[in-house]
Amino acid sequence: MADAQDPRSEFYRKALHVRDVRPTISTGAYANGDAVGGLITLSSVVHFDGGGSYLHSITVIDESAQDTGLSFVFFSAQPTASTFTDNGAVSIHADDRDKILGVVAAEAADYFPVGSGLSVASLRTQGLALQSDDAANDIWVAVIANEAGTYAATNDLIFRFGIAQG
Repeated sequence: MADAQDPRSEFYRKALHVRDVRPTISTGAYANGDAVGGLITLSSVVHFDGGGSYLHSITVIDESAQDTGLSFVFFSAQPTASTFTDNGAVSIHADDRDKILGVVAAEAADYFPVGSGLSVASLRTQGLALQSDDAANDIWVAVIANEAGTYAATNDLIFRFGIAQG
């Protein structure tokens, strides 16, 4: 039987789509546990009700070269009882915990300098399963700082999500 790393596997036969998100972020100091950019909606990443997709990769483009560790928490439905205010402490309410699909983390050591004032982290996710409980087939993502960091401009981060659909 082929595994997720085998090009013959079902995972690799899916169409790969890339979604870029450039959240509006604060230029104030972020602390460990703060939301970075608020809650992100990845619209229609699951093709049909009850269907699924796989998260193939996440690329973080950091135009301030802060190399801040970040955790990406994926939700199957909008976590309406929780708080994800940019540069504020994240609070995931008990009513939203069963909506968590998984977490992918970028650590400071994952970043590579790519010129002056620019660093990039490329994360392979080993096919995190994405299934939406929403009629629009959306997935929600909260980005949480794992350590302190301060960005130079409000548009210094780009999150690039590679999603295998099929």
